[in-house]
Formats: sequence, structure tokens, C-alpha cells
Amino acid sequence: MGKKFGDFFSFISRIYFKQFTCLAVVLALPFLLCLFSIVSSLFIFLLST
Repeated sequence: MGKKFGDFFSFISRIYFKQFTCLAVVLALPFLLCLFSIVSSLFIFLLST
């Protein structure tokens, strides 16, 4: 019984971990793009002066 429950728990946690990773990537992408645009605009600003 304990073994079966452990297998089930590991299976569920693996699925949740995958979904959480996908969600984290999706949430981080706009933030990274925003950060990249800010850094590149600052870099261009520094180069132009």
C-alpha cells in the first residue's frame, strides 16, 4: 500500500513539476524580453552619446 501510494505521489509530482516549469518559463519570457529591451536601449543610448 505504501509503495503504491509513493509511486502515485511521484507520478503526480512529476506532472505538477512539468506544468510548473512550463508556467515559470511562460511567465519569465515577457519579463526577460522586457529586461533585454531595456538593456539594449540603454546600450544604444550609451553608444550614441
